Formats: sequence, C-alpha cells, structure tokens
Amino acid sequence: MKRLAQQAGGAHKTVSDRMAQGMDKRTLQNEMAMIRVVLRQAGRVKLADSDRISNRAVGISGASRNGTRRAITDGKYQAVQESARLKDPGLAAALELARLMGLRSQEAVRCPQSFSKWKQALDNAIGIAGQRNGRLIDRATLKEAMQFWRRQAERLGLTGQNSPHSLRYAWAQMLFAIIWRRDSVNRRRWR
Repeated sequence: MKRLAQQAGGAHKTVSDRMAQGMDKRTLQNEMAMIRVVLRQAGRVKLADSDRISNRAVGISGASRNGTRRAITDGKYQAVQESARLKDPGLAAALELARLMGLRSQEAVRCPQSFSKWKQALDNAIGIAGQRNGRLIDRATLKEAMQFWRRQAERLGLTGQNSPHSLRYAWAQMLFAIIWRRDSVNRRRWR
C-alpha cells in the first residue's frame, strides 16, 4: 500500500496507523466508503468495487452498525440549552440548529456559511406553503402527498441512482468538498 500511495504522489496511512490514533472500525469503514465513492465518481468503478479494497481485505470488517447513542430527553435538552444561553448565545443557537435539523457537530458549527442559501430556500417554501394551507405539496393527507412526491419525482427522472435520496447524498458530498477545501486540519487528519 505504501508503495502504491507513494507512486500516486500521495500520503499513506495503514489501518494499524489509524487504529493506533484511536479510530474505531466503524469510523474506518465510513472513511473507506467515502474513498470508494470518490473512486466511482472518478470513473474508477472497477477499483472501487474490487475485493482488494473491501473492508474485509483491509482488516476492518465485522464492526457493528448498531448505533450506541440515544436521543437526548426534552428535560436534559432544556437544561443544556439554558446553560448554553448563559455561556454563549452562538453556542445555544448552534445546539438548537443541531437538534432541529439533525446536524452533526461540525455541520452545526459551520452552517452559517449556508444561511443565505437556506434563507432563500425557506422564504420560497414559506411563500408557497402560505398559499397552500401550510403545505408544500397540497394534498389532503401525508399518504397522498408522498404518493404525489414519488410519482412526480419519477416523472422528473429522479429514479435509480438519481432517486430523491440522491439529493441528500449530493448535499453530503457538497459539504464534504467545502470542508476539504477550507479546512487544512481535516486534510492533515485524513493523510
């Protein structure tokens, strides 16, 4: 692996190096998944799907995908939020955004970079919902709205690899690219 990395002009880290840094197998599996995504996007599908870089081949298979975290209770959140407001209103706002939008820690800290885009999208959505009885998709029930969503998404070509969920993947990749470009600390950590 070292030789291949050096030939490609890059740095290398072995699994044992990463585990010595305190990384657990699930983190390493997530990193390998991102590497395979980048390889596929670069047109290297055969390499991305190769057994040579599978989790089992690099020694990181077998980790549980079961989450160990639990949702914070309302009471605990209120206490944390109150303390955060006293310490730093920005921290309190970031915590609130993390809870309301499901943001990860770094996403909550970095999200002000996206506020103008969010505001524009929200203003547009609020305007439409205001004209449609508080709904973006004006259907009587959630079931009908979801059926409409799915039918229209399919007609728009959002199927297969480009399903509506691919919009979430695109958001994640855009965020990763922004972080990668702007944050040399993360680049050093990845090498």
